[in-house]
Amino acid sequence: MKKILLVGLTDQEAAAIEIMIGMNWRDAQCTVLRRSLSLAMPEQTPEALACTHCVVDLFGLGMRKYSAENAERLMAFLGGRSAVALAWGADGGGWTGQKLPLAAGQVLELLVMPYSSHDMKTALGKVREGKAPAEMAAAPAGRASAASSGGLGQILSQARTGSGPAPGPAPDKEVGLLKGAIPILLHAFPDLQGNPFFRLVQQIISHEGPQVLTFGDEMFFILAPREGWIASPLPLASMAKMAASSSLLGSAKATPLPPHQVEEELRRHFGEGFRQAQKPLDFLCWVLADSTLRQNPPQRRADLRFRLRRFPNFTLLPNTSNFEIQLAAICSRAPQSLEKLCRSFPQHDPADIARFAILCIVSGSAVALPASAPIAAPAPVPAAAAKPAHAQAARKGFFKSLLDKLF
Repeated sequence: MKKILLVGLTDQEAAAIEIMIGMNWRDAQCTVLRRSLSLAMPEQTPEALACTHCVVDLFGLGMRKYSAENAERLMAFLGGRSAVALAWGADGGGWTGQKLPLAAGQVLELLVMPYSSHDMKTALGKVREGKAPAEMAAAPAGRASAASSGGLGQILSQARTGSGPAPGPAPDKEVGLLKGAIPILLHAFPDLQGNPFFRLVQQIISHEGPQVLTFGDEMFFILAPREGWIASPLPLASMAKMAASSSLLGSAKATPLPPHQVEEELRRHFGEGFRQAQKPLDFLCWVLADSTLRQNPPQRRADLRFRLRRFPNFTLLPNTSNFEIQLAAICSRAPQSLEKLCRSFPQHDPADIARFAILCIVSGSAVALPASAPIAAPAPVPAAAAKPAHAQAARKGFFKSLLDKLF
């Protein structure tokens, strides 16, 4: 798997590039080192050192202008890794045309702001063809010493080849609604533990097979989670009101139903026209969960990663927004995280993005990936680091260009 380090970028641009990489190269995994307030060169974590390729914003690392010292710092940071470097100014701050001391097999593509999504995709494609440092022939001793910057080359080699003491991360395993997605969802949104509707969902999926769902002594449903249907005597509007009643949901009881008795029970309760009482369970879960989440939006405590395995039926779902369709298109191409999506769409309420992810998982439209660490508060952007108006426009233009390519 190719591991790509994104460093020195704004949160929004890092998210846009990460989405592009995920959509075009499924074998790629990104690590982000956030731009510091001082625009200083960040210290590389073991995860960053394990990356085989880089995308570097020279401005974000305090190297907007070319100098021999900055060139040496850049080469030491890359440690022989191929990279896309983003330069600023009409001549790229003097970086354009410079002959840098690249290692054997190392590729460095320079993009001058502003650039398009096509430019970035092309540059990334060329960089991915470059050899990773572990694949390169041994460099001359003098060059190896300069590039390693006091042992960095040795650390890089250990991180990539596994000879160091730290083991690599375990491969991600996607899980669906019936196979463990709910615990991952609750890790990100602990508040849902106390939500009566989500407690009922947990009760239902714990059986998996056909079951009778009763509310009190009279109201009942027959459902089959694995087959994806529910038989109900009530119209959708009445079921939505039920989902809003904590006391009614709290009285729900799910009883397993032997598969060979399902049709018999359907005929007994709904007559010969029982098929007309059957409704898509994913559609119903989406509508009812949407109603309860809008009334009581949960607080996100950790990141949530997920991937759409099928599109929600937006033609039937009420109140579908263009933004939800946009999110679905992005999340169907590659796994996404809530943190990354919130960085990518700062103009949208994070609660709307979180609700979309929860609805996708609880309706069975999406699979979840293993939980990540608790979320960290985003670092504020200092006034001293403010960029010229044309530079801001270029970055917005790149992100807009990416979304235009998607839709």
